[in-house]
Amino acid sequence: KDPPCGLVPRLVELLHHENWRVTKPALRTIGNIVCAEYDDESGDKSSTPTDFTEVILECDAVPRLKRLIDHNNREIQKEACWTLSNIAAGTVDQIQAVIDSGAIPPLVQLVNDKKTDQEVRSEACWVV
Repeated sequence: KDPPCGLVPRLVELLHHENWRVTKPALRTIGNIVCAEYDDESGDKSSTPTDFTEVILECDAVPRLKRLIDHNNREIQKEACWTLSNIAAGTVDQIQAVIDSGAIPPLVQLVNDKKTDQEVRSEACWVV
């Protein structure tokens, strides 16, 4: 069965919109989805909880997030690093998806660059 992607594919597309004012809220939303925890309040123990990080991964967001690490807007850089750190805090396969995207070298570069904003450097450290 396909995951319930809903709006996620469109949000992933918007990560590379030409206007950062469109990119930023899409990125923030994806970051919040990755942090979401499912709590079935109906009491139905037979339903399998949705892993929202998997939904994001299946919509191919990680390579797009990797490209945002080098964005010229520090807020977008910070949000991309924050989202990647939350993905990397997941399962072994989710960690591997971040590694396979090639995100680690540019993250290390951000951390080592003294000109990088301190908040961006901090978020980048959490991924690595």
